[in-house]
Amino acid sequence: MGNFGTNRRLRALVALRGLAALDADEVVYFNYADPLTGEHRYRLRMPAGGLACDAFWSVTMYRIEADGRRFLLENPIGRYLINDRTPGLRRSADGSLTIAIQVERPAASDDAANWLPAPIGECSMVLRAYHPRAELRGDHPVLPTLERID
Repeated sequence: MGNFGTNRRLRALVALRGLAALDADEVVYFNYADPLTGEHRYRLRMPAGGLACDAFWSVTMYRIEADGRRFLLENPIGRYLINDRTPGLRRSADGSLTIAIQVERPAASDDAANWLPAPIGECSMVLRAYHPRAELRGDHPVLPTLERID
């Protein structure tokens, strides 16, 4: 994504949606069900071993502006992403991690610790895997499933 050569269309998309994008050897980017909406609640379950990458992974939430630009959103806990290094996350007994994606703070303490705030309107969520292994760079990567729960 970060090496667009003479592909002007890709260069424009990168400028609009992924400024400073890197090559696939450095990071792979996955957009989930674009656009999502804060009218619903979602769960993303990361497997116990994390993703097939040799550095780290992150899940970042963006609000979508009317013109298509995406920005981090202000939220009551100042959390704009969750990654494998986020302090205080609560893992399941099997080591997996369930991320709660919604506007309101979840009532259950485990869900609240793993809360990624969403905006009220349209939003976009990007999963990044840094120094991805071959299975994430291939044509059919196995990714954590995003589930709408309401």
